[in-house]
Formats: sequence, structure tokens, C-alpha cells
Amino acid sequence: MAWVLVLAVLLVALANGANDNAKGVGALIGSRMAEARPALRFANLAALIGSLAALVVAVQFDQRLVKAFGGGGLLPAGADVTGGYLLAIALGAAATVLAATRLGIPVSTTHALLGALVGAGLVKVGARQLVWSALVAKFVVPLLLSPVLSCAATLVVYPAVRRLLAAVGVEKQLCLCVESVDQPVVLRDGRLALASGRALTLDEVSRCETRFAGRILTLPARPLIAGLFYLTSGAVCLARALNDTPKIVGLLVTGAVLAVAPSMTAVAFAMVIGGILFSRRVAHTMSDRIAELDLEEGLAASVVTAALVIAASIAALPVSATHVTVGALAGAGLARGTARLHTISAIVLAWVTTLPLAAVLAAAAYLLLR
Repeated sequence: MAWVLVLAVLLVALANGANDNAKGVGALIGSRMAEARPALRFANLAALIGSLAALVVAVQFDQRLVKAFGGGGLLPAGADVTGGYLLAIALGAAATVLAATRLGIPVSTTHALLGALVGAGLVKVGARQLVWSALVAKFVVPLLLSPVLSCAATLVVYPAVRRLLAAVGVEKQLCLCVESVDQPVVLRDGRLALASGRALTLDEVSRCETRFAGRILTLPARPLIAGLFYLTSGAVCLARALNDTPKIVGLLVTGAVLAVAPSMTAVAFAMVIGGILFSRRVAHTMSDRIAELDLEEGLAASVVTAALVIAASIAALPVSATHVTVGALAGAGLARGTARLHTISAIVLAWVTTLPLAAVLAAAAYLLLR
């Protein structure tokens, strides 16, 4: 049972990397400051650093997130946390996140773990003995507030970013767009044919890459802004891994299968493997389907996301990096009227169903395992 639990927890970590690693660079790719492939490599590296940093934080400072998601946080005092119970939680969370990843939907591993904790807990001790007050205070409130807070913060930060760039002399350039055009033509014999050609457009149109010109402290503006964008995007990836790794590791530590250090190391590399192999669909959703972004909006979203997730990690709050990131991207899109509300609505619907789906799957798994 012990090694089966290890494999199940590593499956949760792999699913987390597949669904979450690309979220930090979604704005970077969406604003056309980087191509998808190098941006994803950068995201995976930053996530690995964040996961290993979580090891230092847990060993040297505290293990509050490790303990909170260890399976016993919602059970009454004295309840026995068995290997089958922990395995059911891992299977329910992993299946939920993997299904969403297959569909390209960014969901919260935190929410999936929370749902699995509830589902397995209901089967184990029943609804009356489950510690619902801890569920609301420690988990539900931070998870619900995080997307609203990040969206509102981005709406505030975006105008400040615009004013800052304008103050240092950075301006948008018009771009020359070359598009393929197919047009039907009538031949001399009366037949129809399709003629292919090129159309040139000089404008800030949706298919153009928005570029920025100017100088900051006598240096070209674009490389400096790109560097800042990479810095904030990397901070998002690092902070997300810093926040998520202890939650996943909690299942192994509580089960006394592995100590904190080897658990976090194994989880870190499983998350990177998941990001390398399976993150492209979610990356496409985050970069292109939530909002049409330029550099100003993407930079504002990255700054807000990094600040909130890092603050949550320091305070050991179970904030979902997914909710924070999507909320920030939606706020950036709303600020300029480019948010794609149908995609955002679909993502919110997935968020609503993540917790109950994970709960049902974990409950079913525990019924079979106990």
C-alpha cells in the first residue's frame, strides 16, 4: 500500500505540473513577448526552483501547508488517518485534474485536493463529524476571495503600468501586418477559381504584434520591458510551485511513507515532467482564449499574480494560483474590453464542478479501498 500511495501522490504532482506550470507564462505568451516553446521551458525551470525552495521553507521554517493538506485537517481529533484514506484522496484529486488538463481547462489542484478531502472524509466519519468550520475558515474563504482580489487588483494596476510606461517615454508602434487573402475570381470561360494573395494593413489590429518603442535611462525600452516581463512571469511560476508543493507532499508525510525532503524532491520532478509532457493545451487557453493581451495588460497581470501568490505562500494560505492567475488575466482583459467572457464562463463552471467531482471520485475510491 505504501508504494501505491507514493505513485498516486506522484500522479497528483504530474497532473499539477501539466495543468499549472504554464499558467505563469500565459500572459507572456499571450502578449507575444515570447514563443510558446521557450516560455514553457522557462516555466518548468522556475517551477522546479519553486518546488525545491518549498523544501527549504518547510524544513527551516514551518510545515503548515503540509499539515493542512495531510488528510487530517477536516477530521475530528483522534481520527485514524489510514493509507487507504490518503490513497483515495490522491486518486480523486489526480483524476479530476488530469481530466481538466485533457480538455485544456485550467483548474485548481488545491480545489481538487480540497474536494477529495471532503469526499473521503464524508465516507470515513460522516457529515456530522467532519470539521466544517475548519473547511470554511482555512480553505473556502481564501479560495473564493483570490480570483476576485486578483481581478480587482489588476484593474487598479493596469492604468498605473500604462502611466509608468508613458512617463518613461515608452510608446506603442503601429505595425505592418501581412495577411494571406483568398478571393474567388471568374475566369474568361466562366469558371470560378480561387486566387491567393497578400494584404498589407498598417494599424494596431488584433493580428498584429504590438511593439513598444522608446528609451529608458538611455537604454532601448523593449529589451528592458521584456526582461521585467520574464522576471514577473518566472516569479509567478516559482511562487505557484512554492505554494502547491507542500499541499501535495502532505499526503506522503501524513502517511509516514517518506520524510519531507525526499517527498518534496520527488514531487518537484514529477511536476516538471507533467509540465514538459502535457502543459500545451492549458498554455493555449491561458495565453489566447481568456483575453487578447498586449504587453501592458500582460505585465500588470503577472505583477499582481506574483505578488498575491508569494504573499499567500509566506502566510501559508491555501490560495489557488489558478484562480489568482485567471482572475488577473480576466481583469487585464476587462480593463481594455478584450476579455473573452464565454471562455471565462466555461472556466468558472469548471471551477464550480472541480470540488464536487473530486469529492465524488475520492469517496468512490475510499469505498472500494477500505
